[in-house]
Amino acid sequence: MEAVATTEAELDEIFEKYPVSPESLIAILQEIQEKFHYLSEDNIKAVADRLNVPLGLVFSVANF
Repeated sequence: MEAVATTEAELDEIFEKYPVSPESLIAILQEIQEKFHYLSEDNIKAVADRLNVPLGLVFSVANF
């Protein structure tokens, strides 16, 4: 459970750096990739929720 809380806190730190806008998507994904060395499904879902964009869009960008 502590690892999940740590991950959420780390994601929040990343999210705070960027405006809540679809234009922030690539920069946020790049920073998550750099920090965790991969993009987990949970992290991709968190990005979609935070930016209020469709999950499919985030998966498409992440897999390009």
